[in-house]
Amino acid sequence: MGGDIRTTVSNASGYFSITAIQPGTYTVTVEAAGFKMWKQAGIVFAQGDNRNLPQIALQVGAVNETVEITAGALTVPTDNAEISTPSQST
Repeated sequence: MGGDIRTTVSNASGYFSITAIQPGTYTVTVEAAGFKMWKQAGIVFAQGDNRNLPQIALQVGAVNETVEITAGALTVPTDNAEISTPSQST
């Protein structure tokens, strides 16, 4: 096996295929954004195998929530021409 990594994408029904692998024992991992990784070691493939893996059900992963607060600019009323000046004490 020698660390040979193959990547594939499943179809809309969840089926996937990996072709032209050498007979041997493999570890299969399944990953999707927002879900915990599924992993199973010790899966044996023989020459020309066409087989099903156990049902794979991904669990929802940890949700990272980011709250961003942005200060807005102060608004200046533009519907009148009133001018205000600070009062001065004498």
